[in-house]
Amino acid sequence: MKLLKISALVLTAVLVLNACKKKKDDNTGGGATSKKDILMSHSWVATDILVNDTSWWAIFPDCDKDNVFTFKANNVVTTDEGASKCNSSDPQTSDDVWMLIDNDTKIVNAGDTMTIAELGSGKARFTMMDGSGKFEIRMGPKP
Repeated sequence: MKLLKISALVLTAVLVLNACKKKKDDNTGGGATSKKDILMSHSWVATDILVNDTSWWAIFPDCDKDNVFTFKANNVVTTDEGASKCNSSDPQTSDDVWMLIDNDTKIVNAGDTMTIAELGSGKARFTMMDGSGKFEIRMGPKP
């Protein structure tokens, strides 16, 4: 059950990373690149899932590890299930809407709000607290 919740949080985290406002990106050396531009610069994959600062990546389902997330200018993110699907009847791709809030410091989707702990051209970290503790999702560019 907890693994299912973490899977849902990963999906929520990656679906909510886009915004319309441009802002100086403090994680890429001070350039004028917006977080939206960074997210749209390539497709993303999850690289680690932590619960209370402990990695759960080894037990995270392989069918979720190969999912690819592509952020578009129209505030839509496309999720591609990759080579392996957790449920064979799921569509290969799906779209969702997401946004940045609070001066691009948080992302929101499906009622969940996550803090952007780090976002640069090569990596992203998103955190969230709930009744079970701290969840962290780490992502990188699709290889």
